[in-house]
Amino acid sequence: MNDIEKAIDDLEDLKDCESLSSNYFKEIHGKNLELAISALEKQLTNGWIPASTPPEEDGTYIVAWLPLGCKSLCEYPHYYGLFTLSDGKFEVDVPEAFKGNKIIILAWQSLPESYKAN
Repeated sequence: MNDIEKAIDDLEDLKDCESLSSNYFKEIHGKNLELAISALEKQLTNGWIPASTPPEEDGTYIVAWLPLGCKSLCEYPHYYGLFTLSDGKFEVDVPEAFKGNKIIILAWQSLPESYKAN
């Protein structure tokens, strides 16, 4: 277990500690504990969210994916692409060589903030 995982465990224990479970503590500090746990979890994955937790809102996302039954043809263990979720249906922009093949989405994250010139 690394330091970040240990900190998450400690915060979870603190959140669930019966001696601190008063309404006052939960009201004042509960949200802060959740924010701290969430921030630490993002550090563990560099902001990537497993595909088992799909986006809740329609939009465009970055995804890490692999073609079903294939290995990556490049130096990276998987590919990256854009994922659009609309009305519960999704579409992933994949290279021409993989069009028509089924893919496995490994993880996703929100797009970064748009570039703003100074």
